[in-house]
Amino acid sequence: MSSFVAHGLFGAVIGRRIVPTGLGVIVGAAFALLPDIDYALLWLRGEDFAVRWTHSLAFVAGAAGAMLWRRDLFLIALFAGLSHLAMDTLVGVHRNPLLWPLTDRGFASPVGLLPSAGRPDPTNFYFWRNLSIEVGILVPLLFAIRRRGTVRVAAILIAGSFMLWSVSLAR
Repeated sequence: MSSFVAHGLFGAVIGRRIVPTGLGVIVGAAFALLPDIDYALLWLRGEDFAVRWTHSLAFVAGAAGAMLWRRDLFLIALFAGLSHLAMDTLVGVHRNPLLWPLTDRGFASPVGLLPSAGRPDPTNFYFWRNLSIEVGILVPLLFAIRRRGTVRVAAILIAGSFMLWSVSLAR
């Protein structure tokens, strides 16, 4: 699982690109975080799900459907939710049932391009280390989207170096 910071940041950027207002940012961040509602239920109420159906294409499409009344907000919700599934799949630790309810089979990247978030605890060294790596990958990539030339190349190289660090971590 990627961190809530990465999911929220990526969703906010998606929202701002489609609707360049605070509403776009809020909708993007909210729908990028929504698939982790299963973790919230686990932490708050002790409920655990055998299948993480909130990490499926069906859940993301259904949740985005709540925004069908406005095409631009629907697109933000859909792309932000899909970004969550993509980032969690790229961690390569937890298998996500992307095709649920057709199958419970989970999918994960064979190589962890992003680090696992770790338990969100202020005293957890691995949480902070992995969050730093994740931000070191994602922020330069988001920066590179808007830049050209040597600045873009430098941002991609920075992200690539953090990605190599991530790949070297034990899974």
